[in-house]
Amino acid sequence: MEKDVFSEQAIFPCRIPLFLEEFMKAIDELSELIQSLEDGGESGVLDDLVIDLKCAEASAINNEGVSGQVEYVVEQLGIEEALKQLRAFVQGLRSSSEREEGESADALSP
Repeated sequence: MEKDVFSEQAIFPCRIPLFLEEFMKAIDELSELIQSLEDGGESGVLDDLVIDLKCAEASAINNEGVSGQVEYVVEQLGIEEALKQLRAFVQGLRSSSEREEGESADALSP
């Protein structure tokens, strides 16, 4: 179903598809809800919802394994910063592993 946009003004008839009309109504309602939340000073009410959604996203990314995690890090930080962070992380892992090997060897010495 379509609706006449300029039904009262016959300047040039145009029809908006129903899905677009519903979308515009949803946008208007969202604008009203945002204004109500801002006016009420209760935008903090959304904190828990945002945290829950981001936690679910993080869980899904982590379930993809290292490749998915690296892809996400690159998307968020850009390639240069991602490389910098990943290099530091890998270097930290190597240093930790070397320390543990040294401590194990010391423990075995008479």
